[in-house]
Amino acid sequence: MKSMKVLAIAAGSTGLLWGSALLAAQPGAFGAGAQGRPADYMQTCKVAPTPAGPPPARPAGAPPPPPATYDAKEYTVTAIPGVIAAGARWSPVWNGDGNNADGLVATSDGGMYFVQNDGNQIGKIDRKGQVTWAFTGLNVSGSMAMNSKGALFVLNRGYTGLSGTAHGFASIEQLAPKKKVLADKGPNGDALDCVGGVLNDAVAASNGGLYFTMAGVNYAAPDGKVSKQDAKDGNPRLNTNGIILTPDEKHVIVTSAGSLTIFDVGADGQLSSQRKFADLDRTGLAEGQGAGGDGAAFDSNGRYYVTAVNGVQVFDKDGKHLGTIPAPRNLVSVAIGGPNRKTMYSVTAANVDGQRKVWIESIPLLATGPKGRGK
Repeated sequence: MKSMKVLAIAAGSTGLLWGSALLAAQPGAFGAGAQGRPADYMQTCKVAPTPAGPPPARPAGAPPPPPATYDAKEYTVTAIPGVIAAGARWSPVWNGDGNNADGLVATSDGGMYFVQNDGNQIGKIDRKGQVTWAFTGLNVSGSMAMNSKGALFVLNRGYTGLSGTAHGFASIEQLAPKKKVLADKGPNGDALDCVGGVLNDAVAASNGGLYFTMAGVNYAAPDGKVSKQDAKDGNPRLNTNGIILTPDEKHVIVTSAGSLTIFDVGADGQLSSQRKFADLDRTGLAEGQGAGGDGAAFDSNGRYYVTAVNGVQVFDKDGKHLGTIPAPRNLVSVAIGGPNRKTMYSVTAANVDGQRKVWIESIPLLATGPKGRGK
């Protein structure tokens, strides 16, 4: 695929950062909060939002984070049998400014969707590397998901977004085959914003429902009813980010503060048996540095791929770590697609002179992505 550079139009933002339960005024760029949020809009919540909680403290003696840089760091890919060849290289496909790439989803025609949080739109990279804008006029569109039947969903973060220009509350919207709102209310009938935190990542089930992370794990049933799925039966609340269904749709896996948690999926879509699937590998990380954990994908053999601080980590069906694919910049989302579904795409990001920059990069695989699914 040939490389191309498209400059994203990033909306300026002066805004609002999540404090404990609510948002506090704070000027800035990426991470400043969605622009246009009414000062008192959370007063409508009958139940106070779940506190996001403070970020984890840096352990004593831990090294400072590396300086932000535009230049990509050097890396060496080591072979992972059946997954990737030694010496494989990432190639830039697209780049832009702001919080303007996330939620990668492969399309059946060899293309790749990506969401623009600040731009309120969804781009599509075709098999030749050309970019078109498939959906526009969204509401701080932070992530997206597609189920095995082709139904496409977007998470409109609205006022809870980290940046961008909002024009309403958060919602989960189906864009195709028919445009409709799947859910905009939390479990108790409050606006979805009242759940707490940010409407983050999602994965779509073939029954028309959708699992999403927002102050934990939640399920929006096909009828739009939202229910909380973690912290049941005495299990702890999870500090979640990325989420994905296994190819057989019998399990949901989420990232949670450096580890991976797995659930069983019931016939009614409800999750049960919350338990650890694996710990993220910390090879190459400094003492006290967390491994992170964000976007995820599966290949046709059921191997699980998840972005972490040290690269794309690969696990087998039983949670055994098979190896890590390093990348030139910080990793966000990941998906396997392309004309033969043998190309892995990832969103990478860096802060350059105080401004967020994003790339979509690709690397060839020996493995093949699953048929009939976006990731």
